[in-house]
Amino acid sequence: MTPTPHALQSLVGKRLSIDPALAVPAAGGALQEKSHGVALQVDDDGARLVTAPSGEGLWVPGGAGGAVIGHLAGPAHWAATATRGACRLVMGKNHRTGQVYAAHVPDGRDEAWRRFRSRHDMTEWQALLSEGADGSVVFACCEAGRVRALVRVEVQASADDPLSGRVTKVQVLAT
Repeated sequence: MTPTPHALQSLVGKRLSIDPALAVPAAGGALQEKSHGVALQVDDDGARLVTAPSGEGLWVPGGAGGAVIGHLAGPAHWAATATRGACRLVMGKNHRTGQVYAAHVPDGRDEAWRRFRSRHDMTEWQALLSEGADGSVVFACCEAGRVRALVRVEVQASADDPLSGRVTKVQVLAT
């Protein structure tokens, strides 16, 4: 399923489950490339974000020490990341490779990110600053080389599983 604003809005009151493998933050480094192919599976009880190597989406994990970047390739036409404290989800294009990218940039790493982006001829289309709310997932849908929609899904999670739980709010941040 493509996570459109309308489709995500239908999840309010239902459960969003995230594959535990996706909840592991990327380790070390000021900037690294790491992502997972994912699919969003929906049924009457809610939705599951599952690992799918040739999935239609891209999951970019947060980084413990710095920014993490992933490139949309193959069938992937949307990206998602979980907010952890103050961070930004950045979408753009790498002009050297022609690829669309998604990056999770933690607060305080903006200067290192700007230098990297400049060295690699990357433009930034959209940047969303998280309000620091843990337990939310941000989805970015891309179409024809641009971000079509940016949507935050807030989840009432538990300490045992900080990314899965009942969807309490869906907020369209940009269209």
